[in-house]
Amino acid sequence: MTIDRGKWSDKKPKGKVRLWILAALFLTFLVAYFDRSNVSILIADKAFNDALGIAGDKSSQGLLMTIFLLFYGVSCFFAGPLVERFGAKKVLCFSLTLWALTMLVMGSVSSFFIILACRAMLGLGETVITPVASKLIQTWFPVQERAKANSVCWVAMNAGIVISLPLIAALVAGVGWRGSLFALAAIGIVPVIFSYRYVYDIVSQHPKVTGAEAAYINAGRTEAATATGIQRSFGFLKNRSYWMIVIIYSVVMGCGWGITAWFPTYLKASLGFSWAAMGGLAALPYITGAVGAALCAPIMDRMNARGLFTLISMVGLTLMLYLTTVAPSSAAAVATISLSYGFIAIASVALFTIMQNTTKPQEVAVAAGFLTGISSIFASIFPFLMGVLYNATGTLMSAFSLLFSLGIVAIITALFLWRLRL
Repeated sequence: MTIDRGKWSDKKPKGKVRLWILAALFLTFLVAYFDRSNVSILIADKAFNDALGIAGDKSSQGLLMTIFLLFYGVSCFFAGPLVERFGAKKVLCFSLTLWALTMLVMGSVSSFFIILACRAMLGLGETVITPVASKLIQTWFPVQERAKANSVCWVAMNAGIVISLPLIAALVAGVGWRGSLFALAAIGIVPVIFSYRYVYDIVSQHPKVTGAEAAYINAGRTEAATATGIQRSFGFLKNRSYWMIVIIYSVVMGCGWGITAWFPTYLKASLGFSWAAMGGLAALPYITGAVGAALCAPIMDRMNARGLFTLISMVGLTLMLYLTTVAPSSAAAVATISLSYGFIAIASVALFTIMQNTTKPQEVAVAAGFLTGISSIFASIFPFLMGVLYNATGTLMSAFSLLFSLGIVAIITALFLWRLRL
């Protein structure tokens, strides 16, 4: 499928209401990654491990990340239909409230199994963000702005990790692991209020949107693309390009969550960095992710060649993972892991933009849910499996070799996408 640039309007629109929608998505993804990534810091904290009785048990520590991904992945298949049935706004506000309550409970208990159950509940609650984002971006942004809109979500994801790693490390050192979770519960109220105030499901129903901005948003769309009725469709399952996206994004998720789960521990336990140094260095991959997504998204939209960016990103990711396994120094290992995450972010922006551009409005939320569901279930095994390899070999190099092998699969699949102007 080729997107016709000739239908796009280059005229500057009047009104910026759609940017408030994007701001709400930014806050949502920011807080989501505060909540989901905090465990990667906590499992490196002795007090947390001692309180839960998992000190020295790398498999149980990895399970805290795996259980989140498993429940996240399974529930993704139901999240899309929920968004289509009840609307993005209602589903988003309910889920955001659930996240904050989950953080509150996690900070109040000392049972490993209750914490594990909370991580599962968080996975259920966060499952809606990708379908919500895809629905809102397709509804509120014209084709020529979608990569940039998606990049804002990915910048927020990476910014959430960048901010949360040193912040939570500082909180753990200052007020303990419980205090860090209570702080996250308080922060989680902010996007609830913002989303309730600014998010609308239908462009024409927003009280502040102008006719000119609405016309600009809908420019170049087919009649079906502006339909507003609640109607679910599964036609995307017959699309060959969609399944290529699923394969590549599954690899991206596997590598991304493997790095997220174990990079802080790798820095502290394997490379011997201090808590202070670890908090800063652990943020480097996500800084490169934010920068990569922000810089490349406008070029993707301008060139209308997101398949090409997918292939380039997969080659870069695989190369960086290989170089990590043969890095001659700690500094080199940190650099290659950091760069690998930059390629993960670029590929993710490209893949979701392709999916939104090739999926009908009545199926985009469902398609996004299936995409994240399949990829998350696949990725859920990697934090645990990397922990098993770590236990068996005493080093994370074998674990990074596993991620490198995934990259080869992604490169082969991306070769079929790169010529398509999606």
